[in-house]
Amino acid sequence: MRSHAVPRQYTTSKTQPSPRGLAALILPVLILLWLAAPAQAQDDEPLSEADRIQALIDKRVEEEAAKLVDKMDIAIKLDLEWPVEEPSEPIEAIEQRMLRKIAVLVDAKYPNNVEAGYREEAERKYRLRKKGDHVSFIVRGGRGTHIWVHGRLREVNDERVIVDNRWIIKEDISIEDLARLDPTLSIRMKKRYVHGQLRRYQMKRETYSEKLKSAALPKAYALGGYVPRDRSSANSEDIEDWVSAYSVFDTAYQADMSSLKAKIRPTLEEEVYTANSFVYVEEEGRWISKKEANSLRGKLKRLLMK
Repeated sequence: MRSHAVPRQYTTSKTQPSPRGLAALILPVLILLWLAAPAQAQDDEPLSEADRIQALIDKRVEEEAAKLVDKMDIAIKLDLEWPVEEPSEPIEAIEQRMLRKIAVLVDAKYPNNVEAGYREEAERKYRLRKKGDHVSFIVRGGRGTHIWVHGRLREVNDERVIVDNRWIIKEDISIEDLARLDPTLSIRMKKRYVHGQLRRYQMKRETYSEKLKSAALPKAYALGGYVPRDRSSANSEDIEDWVSAYSVFDTAYQADMSSLKAKIRPTLEEEVYTANSFVYVEEEGRWISKKEANSLRGKLKRLLMK
């Protein structure tokens, strides 16, 4: 039987890499595997150390940024009085307090108990004449237009009014004069008079109230620590047009702080990490602790010694 073995002189052999070359090949892979390993497979201490350093960095960044941002300068640019403080009470509370004061002033100038007086006026204005009373009015239509009628009232029926011996159709008499002669119309005109007077009186109350509101509310909001949302709202009585001066200031302050912290963080991160013996791993784009780095070197050393 023929042997299929390859003759010794034709066998091939591989050149073994040097330890230095093997380290160069394995190091990047080992770093990636180490950093990607589950948290359970790593010691808890490096993670807590990293958290401690990160908290330290955050604190340093916050402190350094706070030193550089000028709060007073922000307030001046926003045209706010310094120091800018939070309002002592909600704007809704200011509004309600001022409305109560305004209501007292309105009631003092225009009391609510006027209806009885208007009813008395209506009774005098449309006092119903009785049979036998002397009456006087002008005929507005029909024959004898614009003629004064004088005499004693004899009768009022559904269609006519009789004064002495003269019969006048109701349509020829003005509603104002007829309301003093016709009982049903008299009642209706008295009610209409009272309603009209009360409506006009209420309009006076509302006009006066609005005058006080326009003068007092914007001023009260400003004194309470609020500013208009825009220039067009400077005289607005509506609380929706006002916002806390402190919130305006704080928004601008936080924006400046955020921008500045983003600028100074890289420098401070490097400073703090380096001071705490951390090293930066390019492959991962992050810092690792000295203990992690030593552990990684130890693993690599043991791997190379095998």
